[in-house]
Amino acid sequence: MAILLFAAPFVYAQVSLPWYFDDPKTNAQKAAAINAEQLVRFRGVGEVVVALIDSGLRSDHPSLRGKVLPGVDMVSSERNPRGDRSENFAPDNEKDLCPITKRVNKPDVFSHGTGVASVVAGNGELGVFGVNSRVKILPIKIMGACPASRRDLMDGLRWAAGLHIDGVKDNLHPAKIINISMAGGGARCDPSLQELIDQLIKKNIIVISASGNTFGKSALEPAICDGVIGVGAVNPDNSNTFYTAVDSRILLYAPGGGSQSPTYSMALKNKIKIAGYDPNTKQPIGRDGGLGTSYSSALVAGVMAELVLQDPKLSAQSAISIIKRLNTMEDGSGRRNLNYESLLTLIRDEAEL
Repeated sequence: MAILLFAAPFVYAQVSLPWYFDDPKTNAQKAAAINAEQLVRFRGVGEVVVALIDSGLRSDHPSLRGKVLPGVDMVSSERNPRGDRSENFAPDNEKDLCPITKRVNKPDVFSHGTGVASVVAGNGELGVFGVNSRVKILPIKIMGACPASRRDLMDGLRWAAGLHIDGVKDNLHPAKIINISMAGGGARCDPSLQELIDQLIKKNIIVISASGNTFGKSALEPAICDGVIGVGAVNPDNSNTFYTAVDSRILLYAPGGGSQSPTYSMALKNKIKIAGYDPNTKQPIGRDGGLGTSYSSALVAGVMAELVLQDPKLSAQSAISIIKRLNTMEDGSGRRNLNYESLLTLIRDEAEL
């Protein structure tokens, strides 16, 4: 196993980063921080493609400048206000009606993909720092005016992997990592979805998924499918957020933003800093507004991208094996928390075996 030692120029030296990148040992009020300050502050050579299966995104947002590859609108014709699938991966207009329900979707759906992308790979503009500056985002839109469908999800997964899908141009930038910051379906993995995920794993693709905002109930597809890194959400003080799924099949937990913890005094700073747009001026902004397992999953995707850069041959099975070697929480929950430095040590130790 070839390991690339982390060596990169120092950037953002004087910039204050969001709390969730800190070392969790430095402050009990930040016990869920992911220990990734070095990763965020340093910039090295090399790139890794992370596909985001989401609501599309605004590639013109300053925090995503230079980060976005050509993507696809994979929403099928009967659900697509634009009429059919295309290369236009921009979000639907907030006033677009779903062709099936004739209703307008929730406003936050349309900015969701832009926010998630900024957590993975934001370049620091407008104060929006992503986990990993070396990520290239591959946007795959499967929801917008209408909710996502299983068919579009599965076609999006195939396209992300470089497989041909009739009606759209082939993907010239197959992903090494696929992040799905959404959840739905059932609490058991559909056999057809599991079969497809098995195929992706055989192609050495790492699949990460939000567990779902089920308010303490079971996680949902695709997070509970075998071979998927399912992700739940924790508050800064390391307690479960009020909205996260709680399920033994969730592999990792990471900060997701949430209501104010009684032991956390910095109002609103427990939320995730994301790219967005001012609702009045429509100008691009950075805002402390990320809330949900979607953003926990995005943090994991950024860290996993760095592990792939450290070991380009890292397989999905090996990634899961390394995660399972993380120490579980001492609170009896059996939960593993995302910790970049710990994972980096584990992957280097494995290389020396």
